[in-house]
Amino acid sequence: MKHSLLKDIVFSAVVVLFSVGGYQYMEENNWDWKALFTGDLFKQRPVETTSMGTYDDVMYVYGLGNVSKSKLELVKQSIEDYYGVPCVIEGNVDIESNFYHGNSGMLDVNVLLSTLGGNEKTLYVTDEKLFDTDTDKEVLGLTLFFGKTLLVTTKTLKSTAIHEYGHTLGLDHCHNEGCAMTDGDGEELCSECINEIKFKNKKWSR
Repeated sequence: MKHSLLKDIVFSAVVVLFSVGGYQYMEENNWDWKALFTGDLFKQRPVETTSMGTYDDVMYVYGLGNVSKSKLELVKQSIEDYYGVPCVIEGNVDIESNFYHGNSGMLDVNVLLSTLGGNEKTLYVTDEKLFDTDTDKEVLGLTLFFGKTLLVTTKTLKSTAIHEYGHTLGLDHCHNEGCAMTDGDGEELCSECINEIKFKNKKWSR
């Protein structure tokens, strides 16, 4: 078969285009492209910026019990700075006796979600301990996937608030070390979680 210089040129151009396009895609989606050379292609690096995007909805922040204003301000700033969601502090609400789980001295998260839940996205901050009857254990916070009511304790306030708000965007728990969606105390989402939010929420932007 006769060798064709034109075919070689076309083939080389296609290879270059695919290479450049693949590199650009990985960069835009925060892939660790250097892992191609180390054999760890799916390693995800935590995002380095905290200004995530802007949403049309507003988060209303309440203290559940006698919560200090400084703690309400901290959770407000955490959500606004990281997710770009405007927050409005509404003050404290009383803890009713039926909110507690038996004689444990801990608040029943399922009772709270069913009682306090509404149509507006609302975050409740409390100094009290939270108990999840579904898992039969104490938790630092709780919400539902794409939910509107968030419960957060003040024990690890900033990281828990970022974690729980991630659930309202459809994120499940993450396996990447250091990500805010793990069971640790991370305050940043990894690139894998960022990409999942973009996929599930078309209005997300960074």
